[in-house]
Parts: sequence; C-alpha cells; structure tokens
Amino acid sequence: MVLRGNIMNKEYVLSRIKPYLNKKSMLGEEDFNKLFASLSMKQQYEIINILIEENIEIDYENLSIKNQNDKLTSNKNLYTANLDKLTNEQLCVLYQQGTKEALAALVNKNINLVRSRAIRCSKIYKHKLEEEDLIQYGNMGLIKAVSRFDSKRESKFTTYCVWWIDQSIYRNIADYGFTVRIPVHCFQDISKLMRIFKEYPDYSKDQIFEKAKEVGFGRGKFDELIMITENILSISSLNAFVGNMGESELGEFVIDEITPTVEEEVEHDFLKDAICSVLDTLKEREKKIIELRFGLKDGKERTLEQVGIEFGVTRERIRQIEAKVLRKLRHPSRSKKIKNFLER
Repeated sequence: MVLRGNIMNKEYVLSRIKPYLNKKSMLGEEDFNKLFASLSMKQQYEIINILIEENIEIDYENLSIKNQNDKLTSNKNLYTANLDKLTNEQLCVLYQQGTKEALAALVNKNINLVRSRAIRCSKIYKHKLEEEDLIQYGNMGLIKAVSRFDSKRESKFTTYCVWWIDQSIYRNIADYGFTVRIPVHCFQDISKLMRIFKEYPDYSKDQIFEKAKEVGFGRGKFDELIMITENILSISSLNAFVGNMGESELGEFVIDEITPTVEEEVEHDFLKDAICSVLDTLKEREKKIIELRFGLKDGKERTLEQVGIEFGVTRERIRQIEAKVLRKLRHPSRSKKIKNFLER
C-alpha cells in the first residue's frame, strides 16, 4: 500500500513511478493519474512533494510514456522503413500488430545477446551440439518472448527475454545434446543440488547429502544426480570456477528452479498489486483477517486460533468471517481483477 499508518511510503512511491519515467526522468500527467487517481487530493499532494524532493517533474505535455508505443499503430509504414532504429519494445509492438519484418529486426538486434547465452552453456556441458545450434535454440526462445511480451508493463524487453532464451537452450541441450537423453527434471534437480554445494562449500559429500534430504532427495536420487553431474558437466567439481579468469561460479550458469525467474517476479508483482486492489474493497477488519490468515503481508500464515486471539474472538468466529469474505472475493466484480493471473 502507499500509506504506512498516516505516513506516505516514499520508497513505494518511487518504485511505482520508476517504470513510467521518460528519458528526461519526468512523469507524464496521464501516468500520474493512472497510478494515484484513487488517492485523496491530500495524499496526491504528498506524493507530489516526494517527487519535488527527488527532482522529478510531472510532464503535462507528454501525457504518457506509453504513447511512444501507441503512435506505432498510426505510423506503421513510417516505422517499417526504419526498423533498425527502433527499440526492442517498439519492435515487439509492431510484430504483435502484424508487421512480420519486425521479428527479423528483433532477432538481428539481439543476436549478440543470444550468442552470449549460448557460449555460457557451452562452457558448462559436455554436449554434442554446435554453437550455432544453441544460437538457433536461443532464437526460438527469443521469438516466444516477443509473442508474450506486454509493452504496457513498460519493462525492458532484454530483461524479460533472457529467461526465455535460457529455457529454450537448456531444454534442447537436455533433449538433443547427449547420446543418452537426460530428462529435463534432472537438470532442475541438479540446480537444486548445486545451490547446496554453493551454500556449503566446505561440506563433505555425506554432509551435503544430509542437506539434500531436507529438500526431498533420497540416497539413490542423490547418487544418481552426482553421477549425471560428473558426466555432463565440463568440470567435475560443482563448486569449481569457469572462464579464463575464474570470475564466475558454475552455479551461476545453471537454471535455478528455486529462485523465482524474472518472469515469475514480474507476474508476482502485478498479481500482488491486483490482490491489494481487491482487498481494498473490503472492510478493514475483513481485510486484516485475510492478510493474517494467508500471510499476505509477511509470508507467515496464521491459524484460525492465532487470528482469533489477535481480534479477541473465537476461532469459529474467524472461520465464519473468512468464509464470508471468500464468498465476497469470488464475486465477478472482484474476482475478474485477478482472474487473468489465476488462469496462466
């Protein structure tokens, strides 16, 4: 939320406006209204004071940074003739609007990025694929990212597409890179195991196994992963360094299924905003009960009894209130705000 008690949360305000700042570090009037129109005038003035303190001006002439992409619709022919001068984000908009040439321009524009991701993979695995094969697989991931990229979110395309590039490369290495096919889930398990090796570099293999048991690995599975790792990785030690200068640890190059991906973090942020928006339509007491029960504020879920103690009522009363609130949240007027996220 924007407020903590009666104090405006400066860090939250700045994080919210950051994606909307134009090249002059100005915030368009339309974007300001989109972000803060639901607040009272007093709260809006507090936000303006924060912007003044941070030397951020409101641009009353440029309504929205989004307009840069919107203009592509009416000037498509003009932009098509100058594709090499457009940003990744603008090219994505053109392609999604039906300009097929924009896709080739995007692939050419990001060829060095794809090649760098392919080279990273070649340093790790004893696979039989050529570098050009990996680049082609990386381009497949890039193309998928182009189709899924949402320019309205105004995030950087290069940040978004790296996940898709890596996923495509690693998946195809798993499918076609070895004489004996290694299931994709083994790569995911190996990345979990690498996290343990990286976190406890001085542990013996038996000590590592004790930690691995905590994330669900039995002895047989653990030994199998160690065997696979020693055969498919270009170096035997999980904690060894790669590259001429030894500046990067091996674990940095492997897909980590425990840590949220960029895409998952972006989706989580937007879902969190949507949930907050829905909860704001509830009574304060109802909202607080749901936040405590599901750990929406601090990630710690509370039992009915714990919430009851906080409100000075029985656990049964909390259960009744929770059931009533959940029925409210299922109403289309509220549920439609988060329906798109739940269907993904």
